Amino acid sequence: MISRKGFTLIELLVVIAIIAILASILFPVFAQAKEAAKKTACLSNAKQIGIASQLYINDWDDTFPPQSEREISGSNYYWRWWWWSVDIDLSTGKGKINKTGGLLQPYLKNHVIEVCPSTPDNVVDGYYNIYTTDPKANNSYGLNSNIAYNRATNYSQWERPSESVFVADAARQYNGTVYTATEITPPGGTSTLNGASVQGRHNGDTANFVWLDTHAGSKKIVYAATGQHSAADLQKKQRLGYLPGPGGLAPLNVNPKVNFYYDYTKPE
Repeated sequence: MISRKGFTLIELLVVIAIIAILASILFPVFAQAKEAAKKTACLSNAKQIGIASQLYINDWDDTFPPQSEREISGSNYYWRWWWWSVDIDLSTGKGKINKTGGLLQPYLKNHVIEVCPSTPDNVVDGYYNIYTTDPKANNSYGLNSNIAYNRATNYSQWERPSESVFVADAARQYNGTVYTATEITPPGGTSTLNGASVQGRHNGDTANFVWLDTHAGSKKIVYAATGQHSAADLQKKQRLGYLPGPGGLAPLNVNPKVNFYYDYTKPE
């Protein structure tokens, strides 16, 4: 008599249980590996922006590219990222060289690198309540506000460029909505913390930074505590924080080193 062997119900359940356990172990690892790849791609994007900007600086007598331009077209507001000019065609990302506007596109070449692959889906294109008809974020990076607002217009003004932040993962929140941002600001004001602008969108609340000497890396950001900012809890939920200087996170009038990474004149 021929006997036939097969899995019993118990054996089948054991195999399924083992597969489920392995899946529960491996899936988070796969997710972390995927995010690590996105973080690396994001860092590469920021690095390329930094290098392209240095090429621009060398060609334009030590002068930084302009921070942004705004064009009003009908009822729509288009915020220009700081290497664009008003001659840019939003549908193609291409434009004519505008020496006055300081178009950086010939140095950048690729419009795609303006967007970090880890940018959260809730980040809306625009700045505060000014936005385009396309809600998808079209840039993910912000420029040091001390450069963006022309407080230091020349590269040679900066002491210790390797310790001065240039570009970083950026976003801002306004009335509960997270928008793209064109600048990152120091972690303080005259008496209280101002709006958070660095987004820790990568694993472990880290953000990617490019420094003025074009070296790039990741740093863990910190968040405002309740009492330091009225929207502290919301900012933390949206992963919007600060890059503190060696003096820590405090108002600017408490410790001059708080603004260490943003200022072109370094404290001794």
